[in-house]
This record gives sequence, C-alpha cells and structure tokens, in this order.
Amino acid sequence: MQKQVDQRVPLLRMDKNSKVIFEKLINNIVAFAVSEDEYKILKKFYPVSDENEILKRQETIKKYFSTFADRNPEMIRDLIRKSLKIKINTEKVINRIIVTDNAEDYKLIKSVINICPSAMISSKDDLEVLLRTYDIVLFYSREGQCSIVNHDVLILDDLRVEYIIPDIILRELRENMDSLNAIGSLIEMLPEEVFMDTFNLNMIRNALLDKELIEIEMKIKKLQSLDDIILNLLEEANKNIINKAEQYEIRLRGSELLEAFIKGSESLSEIMKGLEDIKALIDEEALKIEERISKILGDLEEDLVIRTYPLRIKDTHYKKLKEKSLRNLSKALYDRALVIVKRLIHQIKLLNDLIEHIKFLDAMLALYIYITAMGEWCFPRVFKGGIGFIKGRNPFLQDPQPISYVIGKIPKDSPFKVMESSVTLLTGANSGGKTTLLETVLIFQILAQAGFPVPAKDAWFDVVDIIRYYKGARKSLSAGAFEHSLKSLVSLITARGKKLILIDELAESMTEPGAAATIISEIIRILKDQGDYCILVTHLGREILLRLEDIRVDGIEAKGLDSNFRLIVNRQPIFGKIGKSTPELIVKKLYSIEKSKKRRLIYEKILSAFEQ
Repeated sequence: MQKQVDQRVPLLRMDKNSKVIFEKLINNIVAFAVSEDEYKILKKFYPVSDENEILKRQETIKKYFSTFADRNPEMIRDLIRKSLKIKINTEKVINRIIVTDNAEDYKLIKSVINICPSAMISSKDDLEVLLRTYDIVLFYSREGQCSIVNHDVLILDDLRVEYIIPDIILRELRENMDSLNAIGSLIEMLPEEVFMDTFNLNMIRNALLDKELIEIEMKIKKLQSLDDIILNLLEEANKNIINKAEQYEIRLRGSELLEAFIKGSESLSEIMKGLEDIKALIDEEALKIEERISKILGDLEEDLVIRTYPLRIKDTHYKKLKEKSLRNLSKALYDRALVIVKRLIHQIKLLNDLIEHIKFLDAMLALYIYITAMGEWCFPRVFKGGIGFIKGRNPFLQDPQPISYVIGKIPKDSPFKVMESSVTLLTGANSGGKTTLLETVLIFQILAQAGFPVPAKDAWFDVVDIIRYYKGARKSLSAGAFEHSLKSLVSLITARGKKLILIDELAESMTEPGAAATIISEIIRILKDQGDYCILVTHLGREILLRLEDIRVDGIEAKGLDSNFRLIVNRQPIFGKIGKSTPELIVKKLYSIEKSKKRRLIYEKILSAFEQ
C-alpha cells in the first residue's frame, strides 16, 4: 500500500492556481469513492519532482489497474462498500474493572486504558468491595500476582484492549459477518501482491462458532430475559389456579353451601377436599416455575416462589441469585472469549490493517473509474527535454474535443513533425480554447508528477521542479500592479530548478503593446536559454516574432462566425501558424455579407492589413 510521501522526496513547487487545479482533480476523483477517507489517501499523492518516486507510484497504480481491468468495477465497489461498513466498537464497559496493587502499574493502566474503570487496591477489603460491585475484576501487574488476589479475580497478563474486552470483540466480529464475508471475497478476487499477508477468514468463522462460547452466550441471553419469563409463568400459573377455584365456586353456591352445612361433615369434607386440591395446584404451579428458573439460574437452595394466591417471587432472594449467576456467566464468557481472542489476535490485527488497505483499494478504484470514464488513457512516460500528449482531453469539460500538443523535444515515435521549441506562443481568437489548452497542459503535468495516468492516447513529460500558472488579466494593470507582476516573473525566472510556466495574456495587459512585446520577448529568451518550458497565450505573435525568430508560434483557428457571431472553432492548435483573432474574423464576416462594392473594398483593405 502506498505510504505517506517521504519528506526527503522533493515536492513539486506549485503556485496557488496550480494547487487549486490539483485540489479540484482530487475532489473529482473522490466523488467516485465509497469512503470519505479517500481524500486524505489521494492527497498523499501530492505531485513530486523525483523521477524514481513518480515511477514507483506508477507501478503501484498499474498493479491495481490491472486488477480492475478484467473485473466489473461496480461489483468490486459493492464489496468495498460492504467491507468498509465493518465497525468493531470498543465502547466503554461498566461491568468490569482493572486493579493493581502499586502506583507505577496504576499510572500505566490509567494512561493506556479508557474503556473500563481502574483502581489501586491495598487490602482484601478493597478487593471484596470491588467483587461485590463488578461482574469481572481483572488484576494487572508487571511483576506477577499479588497476595491479596483470590480465585474470583482474573489475572490480566497484557493491557491489549482485545484482552480486556475479548467477549465484546467476538460479539462485534459476529455482528460484522457480512462485512467479513465481503472482505473474504475481495481477498479471493484480488492477486496475492495486493494483500501481502495471510488473512484467514475461516479461522475467524470457526472461532465464532465455538460451542462452549455459544452455550455461555445463550445462558446469559436467557438470564437477561428471565424477568419477562417469570412474569409470563406467574400469569399463566395464577390463571390456572383461579380457573380451578371457579370450578368449586360453581358447585358450592348459595343454598348448596347452606345445605352442606346442614348435612354435616360429609359435605364439609368435600369442601375441604376442594381447598386441598387448590393448595396442591398452587404447590404444583410454584414447583413448575421454580424448575424453569433453576434451569437458567442453577439449583435453588430454597423455595423462590411464595406459595399463596396470587403466586409471587421472593424479589430480594431472586435478585441476589440472578446477580450471582450473571456474574459467574460473565466470568465464564470472559475466560472462554480470552482463549479464543488470543488464538485470533494476529487475524484481528491483520483485519485492522486490511481495512486501511481496502480504503486504499477504494481510492485506486475511484481513480480507475474517473480516468477510464473519459475514454482513452495512458501512463505518461518520462521523457527528458520535452512535454506532450496525443489526443488529450481536459477532464474538467463534458465531451471535450481531443487535442494534441507538444513543447520542447519530441520523441522519435511521435507523429509530430514540427519545430521543437521549449517556449511557444499560443495565438488565436478569443474563446477559441487557448486557456483550456493551458489548463490541459497544467492538468496533465500535475497528474503525471503525481504518478497518475492521464486521459490521452499517448503522453510524455519531463520532470520539472516548479509549475506556475499566470492567469490573464483582462483589464489594464496599474503601474503598481505592473511592477508587482514583473517582480513576480523575474523572481520565478531566477528560482532554482526546471520550470513549466503557463502565461495567459498577462504581460500584454501590463502596458502598451510595444512595451509588452519587448517584455515578453526578453522573458521568453531567458526561459529558453535556461532550458525551461513556457507556453504563452498572446495576441502579440507578430510583434514578438520580430524580436525572436527561433520560437514556435501556434494558432487555434476559427473557421468563422455563425449567424449569431459565435465562433466556429477547431480547438486543435495549428503548429507554426499565427491564429486569426476575433476582430479579424468579424471583419471577414462583414466582408462576406456586404453588398456595397465601396464598403466591401474597405473591409478587404482591413483584412489585407491583418495578413501583413
């Protein structure tokens, strides 16, 4: 699994605009993830300026992508969703306490344990109080046992949370069985190199089916529901008694009772027999209830049901018996659960590691879905001296036109047969796609140096140390703003490291066109001499070429304007050609629709001036 970027690996130095683009990319990828933690995971892929680290990341991502390629991503996603629902709660428990007999161990317990109470004891009396208060008393000491500890105290040899609440850990595992099965399916589906360690799901399944454990749990469950059982038994028994009594009431009513008195002992004996029958029924019903209770509480040393009508339970005695039984069962459950958890401890640790690994798997799947949804994609190759891509698509646009572009050196296997230039001018009509192309170059370079694939048929990149994206200002800058912008550019140019600088009409808004062309030309000359990369969007292509002849000027050509004066644009730049500006296109449209020869002549002359 990809770890945090080593602090010794140099990070790509990005300006604010570039960081916004990276943040937007991460958020767009995370939208395809199941877990909310994927944002943090993907942020660890912050672009770097180290070729080895980039290639290492590419290999990691390729491993995951090859896993996804032959499978249904939605099926994997569903398994990830089920897997990440697993939640092993280790909430605080109040039925147990950890005790020790010395201050040092007590301080240690307090510092590492917060899931149950703790106490320091100094006498058997202290211990007796705790044994009456808690179901489970655990004793911990790094030096071994204590003389005041008796057989009712359980010895704790490790302060692992799993050893303090083993019964709860096993209960949580059982309640998360659907998630565990999903994890098992993922492990079976994915290659061994994805999950390096051995996770034995069957071992956990078998442990949770332990007969002794289940029997104890069933007894506790019955004990916890005993109050309701007793209420139902009492209700049923009292109904039986009243029904029997009503039979005698029907037979000895009014005059019949008087007649029985006159007749004497024979009739009275019949009444006494009825009373004895009722008493026997009361004893019988009480005994039935006690037998049912004894199956849950254990053998009863004395009667628990008061044999009168209505039948009642000896509440105080019953509560003591129930508390004692519950305490004994809790200890038995703890003992058995501890044996099982110690056997499973490695698997439980692996499970925690797997959850983090599955979150990483989720991040990789989100990246895979994001990239492949855009059509053709590739891992860009490192290429010294040049940056470029073929049929690249801007991931921030819906149904973008694939475009190709290159700066610097060009690989021999590339279809490009154009002038190699590390600094290029990008010209063309307003709203023609120049800014979008700059953004696409920026996105591809950020993705490449993060180790990510890009949405293109083919792509290559040179590793740079600095990326700077100057967004264009559409209004003229004040003298102070011009000074600030120029200082910023000069500071960037003199910074150490290879640079990729993308400038969107910034310089020409500083001052008048003549001065702007001079400033741009000198900046370009220096960048080119330093071996840096730069794409500059400008309307001053001709003016700059008069000062610099050894750079390439590319143009995004508009075919014209539609009836609503909207551009009809082919957004693929034409290499080595200055693109027509919007005013030129408007003049061309007016020329084409003008019927007056005199006015057509004027438009023709204006067009000729553009072409000179």
